[in-house]
Amino acid sequence: MLELHSVGFDEHHHQLIPATTFAVPEGHLSLLQVPTRMGRTACTLIASGRLAPHTGEVLLDGEANLKRLRSAAAPVDSPTITEPEHHMKVKHVVAEALALHSRPPGTSFIRHMTRTASPATWIRDNGFTDIAEEHVAALDPALRLHLLLSLAFADPQVRVAAVDSPDRHDISYQDMLRVLTRHTSAGRKTSNQSRRRSRSVLAVVAQLPAAEDLPPYTHPGDLHTGGLHTGWAGAAPRTTTEAETGVHPGEQQVQQ
Repeated sequence: MLELHSVGFDEHHHQLIPATTFAVPEGHLSLLQVPTRMGRTACTLIASGRLAPHTGEVLLDGEANLKRLRSAAAPVDSPTITEPEHHMKVKHVVAEALALHSRPPGTSFIRHMTRTASPATWIRDNGFTDIAEEHVAALDPALRLHLLLSLAFADPQVRVAAVDSPDRHDISYQDMLRVLTRHTSAGRKTSNQSRRRSRSVLAVVAQLPAAEDLPPYTHPGDLHTGGLHTGWAGAAPRTTTEAETGVHPGEQQVQQ
């Protein structure tokens, strides 16, 4: 489990992230609302171990280990940082992402490279052949999000994808949640799931979806035990389910 404990970040004399406590349950989708663009990017980078918070700490499985966190968590689509450049074609985005994947401990560079699929093979095996020559900026937003999350989890060490402002693109909440959930362990329809690594997604958003924007599959029970986990920067969210409180996950209040 990924946990933010009293995490805060200041930019000069401006507070980008007030002290925030939030947990990303193993294998599930979580949404964290942060009001400003810079705050969302800072939060994404902090949650993935790319930026040190000014206050608080980030724990992975109860441990504050920056090296381990950086290997297990990937920042996705942060503007000017991990966001693909608009002029790049899908095949080039794939090639760049695969080349940047971390090498597992104890694995030689040559062995790592021989085990890593070529961009062409990865594109074919993951069903992106039809769009390989298209510019990533021209993709449908839902398909673009699916591509970027697929690339993040193509790194065998990554267990958590921290997605920066997926709602900044022209995508409905229904489509956004559908794609995000698809990449979690709870949303994947695979056999022998217990033998596979857990996949969690943290989406740092400008606005949490209203209850009416939530599709049926985000109701508690369909996402194993927790439903859709939501929270606000500066608060500690309740992670109780609708069954326990009578409140739909999209309407959860947080305790200051």
